[in-house]
Amino acid sequence: MKYESFEKKALDDCHSVWFGHLPDALIPSVDQFDALWKLHKDAFPEILIHGRLVPIPRWQQAYGVDYEFSQSVSRALPVSDLLLPFLVWSGELLIQVLMDCC
Repeated sequence: MKYESFEKKALDDCHSVWFGHLPDALIPSVDQFDALWKLHKDAFPEILIHGRLVPIPRWQQAYGVDYEFSQSVSRALPVSDLLLPFLVWSGELLIQVLMDCC
């Protein structure tokens, strides 16, 4: 396979999982990581469960396109220059995967 830094592990005869790491060029420095971390909001987002708003126990933010779930909409922020290299890399990887599947 052509997926640099990824390895396929069989779970059984029919299922597998891929694991790996970012290319060296995308591994952030301490300062870059701090800048990426500061992109998240101060409070967890909330979703509607059984008629009441409940905090989601994770950080989440849509970028580029709004994301709808649980009768809520996560309003997208613009893709920042900090995130753009990750978006390009993951998009190129997805294109490889889709081309190999067809």
